[in-house]
Amino acid sequence: METIEHIYDLSYIIANAALKKANSKNDKPLENLFELRKQTLLNLKQAADIFRVSADMSQYKLIFGSKEVPFWNAINGPISDAIWHCGQLASFRRITGNPINPKVNHFNGTVRK
Repeated sequence: METIEHIYDLSYIIANAALKKANSKNDKPLENLFELRKQTLLNLKQAADIFRVSADMSQYKLIFGSKEVPFWNAINGPISDAIWHCGQLASFRRITGNPINPKVNHFNGTVRK
């Protein structure tokens, strides 16, 4: 559960960069696994939709208080960290006998029939 909460927090940072909002303590912690998953995916979709149509990524920053960091640091920071932890979740699923569907195509985001 801690890993899933951490991925949610990272998605919050990424979404805030897209929204050009400062990061603060997430005031609405989610405790339900399904709500955490849903909000994490919504955060990442919102950010992706914004970035997809942007002609200038330099306008986005990671904002922590008075400190602003170029968005490119997000690639080595919260984005890479979230990907790493998703790999952990995949391992946890295999260990508990609940592996990811082998028909999933991670590259295209589709499931083969």
